[in-house]
Amino acid sequence: MAPPNITTALAKEENAPKLASVMTAAFSSSDAAYPLIWGVAGDSVHDAVAVQGLFTPVQKEFRVTFKAMAGEKLVGFATWDLPKPDAPKRKDVTVGETKKSAGLPDIPGVNTALWNEKVNGPTEAYSRDVEPSEDLCSDPLVCVSERYAKG
Repeated sequence: MAPPNITTALAKEENAPKLASVMTAAFSSSDAAYPLIWGVAGDSVHDAVAVQGLFTPVQKEFRVTFKAMAGEKLVGFATWDLPKPDAPKRKDVTVGETKKSAGLPDIPGVNTALWNEKVNGPTEAYSRDVEPSEDLCSDPLVCVSERYAKG
């Protein structure tokens, strides 16, 4: 079977629910912490959190999201953090001033404490290694749908 023709384009607001669904499918099948964090909360809860927290709005001033399409089917996405010209240089930020995510509110069936720990864990490395005024970074939430990969 020939591989499908994959195209990429900027994601649009109406793509947010499908982007969230692709993210849920990818993380639920590949992240060992997923069942520990999301427990019995069902995929629709993860989808709703992703739409609200990551894809509202889909495009932001310093963050751009592309979608991967196989014909009319959205099969993956990638998000890029763009350089922020006015951001303070790393050398101008005092060690220990790393910003932590506000975290998730309590959601029934979700281990929000573990989620917050996992999400905030890479903050120190990001603060140490990324120059926000110069670097273009791939968001660690690059996803390809396992459902699509399986055909």
